[in-house]
Amino acid sequence: MKCSNCGFENRADARFCKRCGQPLPALSTPSATPPPPGTICPACGATAKPGARFCPRCGKPLAAPPPSPAQSPPLTVTQPSMGPLPQPYGSPPTAPSQPQRRPSRWPLLAGGIVAFLCIVAIIAAAWFALKHLGGEETPIPTTAPTVESTAKPSPTVPPPTATPTLLPPPPPLSPEPTTEVSSTLSFDAQVGIAASAPELRVGEVLTVTVTITNTGNVPFDHLRYQLVGEWEQFFTVIAEPATEHEIEVLNGESQTVTFELKAIQTGVIQFHADVTVDTQEEPPVTKPISSEKVVEVSVVE
Repeated sequence: MKCSNCGFENRADARFCKRCGQPLPALSTPSATPPPPGTICPACGATAKPGARFCPRCGKPLAAPPPSPAQSPPLTVTQPSMGPLPQPYGSPPTAPSQPQRRPSRWPLLAGGIVAFLCIVAIIAAAWFALKHLGGEETPIPTTAPTVESTAKPSPTVPPPTATPTLLPPPPPLSPEPTTEVSSTLSFDAQVGIAASAPELRVGEVLTVTVTITNTGNVPFDHLRYQLVGEWEQFFTVIAEPATEHEIEVLNGESQTVTFELKAIQTGVIQFHADVTVDTQEEPPVTKPISSEKVVEVSVVE
């Protein structure tokens, strides 16, 4: 508050001037707020609580507070939508905006991998070139300096001569025994024959096996097999083997053929086998060989 006598600026609540001591005008105090209507009893003047309907002292009804004016809701003005503005004639239509896509990381990753592989390939090529194309280092021959010896050669002393000792002559060698190799060539072979059953019925099959074994020291070849006997009127051939073989049979080896015959008539049949071979002698000789065994088979109903 400013003093009207000396013009000093005092505090707002000061009662006297701090410089000259002149009393300052008192501030006007605000009037008390009147109680709201309906809280003072018109009969006894007692004060009731806001909103009370009866006086707490005399019990008479209190006047109801005047109703507050109703507030009208705010008016909302809606403007009609005019739609999009027409575009001028000849202008291209505006494309709708698309959402912005996030850039993919795959191209960047692929580029990094390709760059790494290129670096590895360059390093490998440089290493290969240095190792295989650079050539090996040629060692520099080092020659040691030769030092000529100036020492005089020592006189050579001849070695002592040893007296030769005479050895007795070796005993005469006895002649080694010579084994005479027999140059005699002998031809020998055996023929065997066997039947699958000694007796069978008409319509059954008989198997006859013929075997030739070389028991000599001369190989032979060109084998020709034959069954000898009156068996053709009692049997018919089902499976006849190759009766001629151009096979070389050495010493101790054997060859076998098999005949399959079907019985067609009853009776007792005896037959044997003949094998004709060509020896490899000079000149070649053809020899027939018969089996020592005779097979007897009975055919019944």
